[in-house]
Amino acid sequence: MKFKEFVFGTAFLMVLGSCCAGVFWFVIHSKDTEGVVRRIKFASLKGQQAPGFKVTTIDGVSVASTARNRPMVLEVYASWCEICSAEIPTLNRLKHAHPELDVIAITGDKKGSDLQPESLADVKKYRSRKHVDFQLAFDPSMVVAQDFKIVGYPSIFVIDRSGKILFNGMGAVDYADLDSAVRKSS
Repeated sequence: MKFKEFVFGTAFLMVLGSCCAGVFWFVIHSKDTEGVVRRIKFASLKGQQAPGFKVTTIDGVSVASTARNRPMVLEVYASWCEICSAEIPTLNRLKHAHPELDVIAITGDKKGSDLQPESLADVKKYRSRKHVDFQLAFDPSMVVAQDFKIVGYPSIFVIDRSGKILFNGMGAVDYADLDSAVRKSS
């Protein structure tokens, strides 16, 4: 019985390895190399003007990235993302430490194995279940994620009063790094 499991396990690993190699080959030889390079250069947004966007929070408040006189922390997240949920206390703390700061998180990603889009009701449930103290917005067309060249969740940006991106990070972000960038943005 163990030999049979070994053979099946080995076959599975070979198929998985072949699939990964195929994806790697496709990315390298893709005709959309510009798109691939653009996604890889995610960190290059630091120092640039933030893409303009306008969203409405789940509470009906309109938030725009342009013509602002306040610094902003923008997080692009997904409700299924565990790291995104783990960032909530950091963003809550940041919001309370800097009352002059707008903190907004935007989602609209797909969820579950059937890849159904998140709904406004999902986002509202997420806020109450996760004890979110900052603004949440719903962007089902994912325009903000595309404009900010999001390649993973969470993606966090600190944008100063003039619209310049002072910090961008992906994944778990340290409070001290965010706090330092926010202090520079004020």
